Amino acid sequence: MRDNNFSLIVDGVCGIFSSKRVGRGMFNESSVRSILEDCVKSNEQIPLVGFWGLSDKTKVTPFDTRCFKFLENIISRINEIHTTGVRLTIILADSHGEMNGYKNIQYLSEIEKECKVRGWNTVWLSELWNNWGISRHIQPVSDEEWKKIAISEELEVMASKNSVNGDGKNSAKRYYSTRIAERIFLPKTFKKMIWWSYSDPKFQEVLPLMPGVYFWSYKPYRSDCPWFVNK
Repeated sequence: MRDNNFSLIVDGVCGIFSSKRVGRGMFNESSVRSILEDCVKSNEQIPLVGFWGLSDKTKVTPFDTRCFKFLENIISRINEIHTTGVRLTIILADSHGEMNGYKNIQYLSEIEKECKVRGWNTVWLSELWNNWGISRHIQPVSDEEWKKIAISEELEVMASKNSVNGDGKNSAKRYYSTRIAERIFLPKTFKKMIWWSYSDPKFQEVLPLMPGVYFWSYKPYRSDCPWFVNK
C-alpha cells in the first residue's frame, strides 16, 4: 500500500509537470521520475533549479510579479500532492547579462529580495563561474563549427534582440560557448535536482545536462522571459 502511495504522488507531480497549461513538458522524464521517487520515499522537498536573467531592466515590474505568481501556483499544486513541498533555487544570471553588455545588477538584486520573501534560494552565477573557473573572455566557437550547429540562426536572431554589443552573430557564438561550458558544471553543483526553464525544448542543446521541465512564464502557452519584458 505504501509503495502504491509513493507511485500516486510521483504520478501526480509528473502529471503537473506534463500538463499543457503548466509548460512544454519534461526532458529526460525517466530521470525526473527517479528524482521524484527518491524525494517521496525519503520525505524530502522536490529540488528545482533554474536561471533568472538580466537585461536593461533596473527594477522588478508587475510582469515579474505575474511570473512569480505563476511559479507559486505550480509549487502550490505540487504541495497539495507532496506535502513536504518544493525547494526552489534561482540562479541570478548576472554573468549572462554581462556577456550581453548589461552590467547594472540592481534588477537582479531586487529579484533576490523577492525570492527571499517567498523562501526561495538564490545564488549568483558570477560566484559559480569563479568556482568553476569559467572565464568571462571565453573563446567562441569557430565559424566552421557554428555552421554545423542546428540552432545557430535562431540564437543569432535572439542575440540581435537581446544583446547591446551590436553584433548578433558574435554575441550568439559567445553565448553558445558559455552555455556549453556551464552545462557540464551545473549537474555537478546541483546534483539530483530538476532543471526548470522558460526555454523552448529545441534549445535543449544549450541547457544543462540535467533532467528538466519546461514551464510557461506568466500564463499558459506563453514563455516570455520576464527579464526581457520591461512592463
